[in-house]
Amino acid sequence: MRARYADANRAGGFMSSITLTEIYYIYSRRAGRDSARRRIEQIQASNLEVIAINDEIAVKAGKYRREAMPIADALIAACAHSIGAKVVTDDEHFESADVEVVRFR
Repeated sequence: MRARYADANRAGGFMSSITLTEIYYIYSRRAGRDSARRRIEQIQASNLEVIAINDEIAVKAGKYRREAMPIADALIAACAHSIGAKVVTDDEHFESADVEVVRFR
């Protein structure tokens, strides 16, 4: 159901630009490059705002990384922190960051 809302441009929210990297990587490995490209285009056409990584976010991610958080997760957490957003995830790595985490699955 959630995917249908995003595909129909009815869902809104934020996404770190590093998440685009992860989505492209996962889709291209599982379903091929064309599928990955289409998924990225769907996201870019959606109501999701992509948060770019700037100097402030990069430094904050470095602080999270020192706590043994994987670099991609550290960048995602830092993006969320920079705008006061929640991180929606099933990944336990975010629990050590000073961001609100919404667990799913």
